[in-house]
Amino acid sequence: MSSGDVGKQIIQLREAAGISQKDLAEKISVTQPSLSRWESGAVVPPLHQIERIAGALGLSLEEVLSEDKEEYEKLRKKLLASRLVSLVLAILLVVVIILVVMPKYRVIAGPEVSENEYGASLEFYVKPIFFFTESGSEAYAKKLAKQYSDRTEYETIDVVFVKSSADYYDWENTYYSIYYFLDTLTN
Repeated sequence: MSSGDVGKQIIQLREAAGISQKDLAEKISVTQPSLSRWESGAVVPPLHQIERIAGALGLSLEEVLSEDKEEYEKLRKKLLASRLVSLVLAILLVVVIILVVMPKYRVIAGPEVSENEYGASLEFYVKPIFFFTESGSEAYAKKLAKQYSDRTEYETIDVVFVKSSADYYDWENTYYSIYYFLDTLTN
């Protein structure tokens, strides 16, 4: 079915229903010039718009497009495939946004003050939200340390990355531990 055939079919069905071009355009939320281009055959309307036209005229998609079952099935499969692709892309976008925007680590305890061989130390216990990577944890620990680098009453900051929030003091529950001398960090 060519664009001209689709356009002629839309005109015939619209006129048979006694609906003006302006009214049909309003019902399907497009401009009248867009509908006019479709009816003239200058532009082929997208399949989802043909569906909307069919709905506005109280018809099925098959009735609007043609009586050719093969043509209808091809177009129906194409529409379903495009909807599936749109759904997959939307889900993928949501996952990417979640991974980029959501925090990757959560402080579950701290700052706690302790003493070590260097003097007073701040301790933080941190749990990865999704997964643990050594490079990611080092970057997060350094960022956390820089936030406290102006605290002159402390010598070091110790950041402990733990597997679970329960028993975070247990060393078997630890992924990784890193400490920084606060006086060596610059903001």
